[in-house]
This record gives sequence, C-alpha cells and structure tokens, in this order.
Amino acid sequence: MTPEGTPLESFDLLIVPAHDLTRYPALRRKKNVLATTGSPNRITQDVLKRGAAELARALPHAATEKVAAGILVGGNDQNYEISAEWAEKLLAALTHVSRRSGAVYLLTTSRRTSAETRRRLDERTAANPAFLYREFPGITPNSHYLGILGLSSVLLVTEDSINMVSESCSSGRPVVVLGVGRRKKRLVFDETIARLEADGCCTYLPAEQMEQLPAVIERARARTPHILNEAERCTREILRMLTQNAS
Repeated sequence: MTPEGTPLESFDLLIVPAHDLTRYPALRRKKNVLATTGSPNRITQDVLKRGAAELARALPHAATEKVAAGILVGGNDQNYEISAEWAEKLLAALTHVSRRSGAVYLLTTSRRTSAETRRRLDERTAANPAFLYREFPGITPNSHYLGILGLSSVLLVTEDSINMVSESCSSGRPVVVLGVGRRKKRLVFDETIARLEADGCCTYLPAEQMEQLPAVIERARARTPHILNEAERCTREILRMLTQNAS
C-alpha cells in the first residue's frame, strides 16, 4: 500500500500497485517508483508442489486425475459484495461444468466471506461428491490454500481480492476471474484485472454472465497462460540498484 503522510522521497525505491498511479497521480512524476501490475507474492512451482503433496495426502481417495478446478471465494468490503444469491449462481454454473467434463472442485472461502454466503456454500456442497475438498477459514482447522493452487488445473477466483488474483496468476494455471456484486460501477482495481487479462494471465467473467462459465473455462484451459512473477521483477530491480550503488 502507498503510505499516507510519509515523505516518499525518503525511500530509494517505491514498489506500488499500478492502480495507485491513478489514485495518486503525483507518483507518476517520481523516478523511484516501480509499478507492479499484481501483488508480489511467494508463489513458486516448488511451493505449489509441496502444497499439492500435502493436500493429496489429506485426500487419499480423491479422483485427482479428473479436471480439478480450484475455487477461491473472497468477501465483502467497501467496494464489493459476495452474496448468497451470487453463490447460488456460481454453484449452478459449476453443476453444468461437472456434467459436461466430470470436473471436481477444491473450494476455499476467506475470512471476509459473509456468514450467510459461507453457510450457503457449505450447505449446498456438503453432500456433493464433485466437491472433493472444502475449506472455510476460521472454521476448518487446517488450511490447504497452497495445495488448492497446486492441485488445480484451472483456478476460479473472485475479483474482490487482488492478492488472490495475483497468486492465482502466479501459479501457471489458467485463471478465470469471477465478477461479483459491486457497490460502485467502476473501480480502480478494474485497471489491474484488465492489465492482467491483456497480458494473458487471466480471463475476466462479469457477474451478470455467470451462465457462460462452462464455455469460459474451456477457452481458458485451451490457452497457455502467461505467468505473473512480480516478486522476481522487484528483486531484479533491487539487485540492480544495489549493484549500481556498490560500483
């Protein structure tokens, strides 16, 4: 986050989200700014491989040879709303996907998911064999979030969390960003998702087009995604500055 009330000239390097250049136009005039499209994160193939192995051990009878879709559901904030009605539309679309491809699902909500939406997802998936794994932070004792990213062949992630979107786009899996309810028609974060989509990291599906999810998943899986790696890009810039200063 861009620090408020701090003299930004005090820093050798400012690593800030590109959407902050819109919210804070003065950043565009500074020479010590590195703008990232997504959030730098710790996702690597080794990390995902270890996470996948841990989750696979927790699911010894899982039919993981089927198409596994990871579903990452965020929650409400000042910009977005993920309602129980939205969850119903998602589950209806996922039912069509399972019927067409035999897909199985690995589901996690977040701590921001409302109690009503979490309850609806829990009730509607508890007896559904297509949901191999379900995780509800704050209720489920253990987290296999990295395992979900690692075992899935495609990831469906809600747009409200740029962090989860960025981690998904860093996984190397095809990613579908799911539109959710909005408190404002246009948001600055739309720029980030549009850039990620333009770079080939993901496909965006508006909330009002949820019934198109089966076709969108098929198209996403048919393409080789561009892997987001903002942590490496930031590291290269820091090393360049250190080398330059040392000389």
